[in-house]
Amino acid sequence: MIVDETMDIKNRKVLNILVGPLNPEAKTRLVTTRFLDKCDSSTVANAILDCLSSISLDRQHLVCLKSDNAPYMIAAGRILQSLCPRYKLVREF
Repeated sequence: MIVDETMDIKNRKVLNILVGPLNPEAKTRLVTTRFLDKCDSSTVANAILDCLSSISLDRQHLVCLKSDNAPYMIAAGRILQSLCPRYKLVREF
């Protein structure tokens, strides 16, 4: 799963969530785009869990989350670690 928060042309906070297999050659797919009132760790973690549910994936299938080093993303990763047994945060952006 790849998660990125940005601003759109209207200065709205936008959270994009992409999902793909662990194969580095496989393509990821945009699963959801959310417009947020606030972007904090619980909002991001809930959006990720909602996304998994919307595509009928069990939490055990979330193996890693690729995101930046923003403190709220790291905190969201810590929330997910307690809920997803195989999860690991990968910070690369």
